[in-house]
Amino acid sequence: MPEICDPNVVQSGLFDDFIVKKCCLTKGHTTCIDCEEYSRYEIFKLFFDHPGYKYPKYKQALKFIRAHDDAAFPKAAEHWKNAYSQYLEQDR
Repeated sequence: MPEICDPNVVQSGLFDDFIVKKCCLTKGHTTCIDCEEYSRYEIFKLFFDHPGYKYPKYKQALKFIRAHDDAAFPKAAEHWKNAYSQYLEQDR
């Protein structure tokens, strides 16, 4: 099984959710944003650079979790109708 930090994962298309979750759990994290190394992984850079509105919103959600904590995100998102939306002023 390839590791997320293996550059061949991005190039070969072997990346999937299982690899990310395995990496996260192996390091003892709840989410990828808990890892100090997540920003160096090319796969996340490629994901967030996809065209479209939702990908930058996903990055914004990870930044919100890092700035606050894992428990604050569900509270901030409870009024959303989709997988992403605007943050309330007090949640920013």
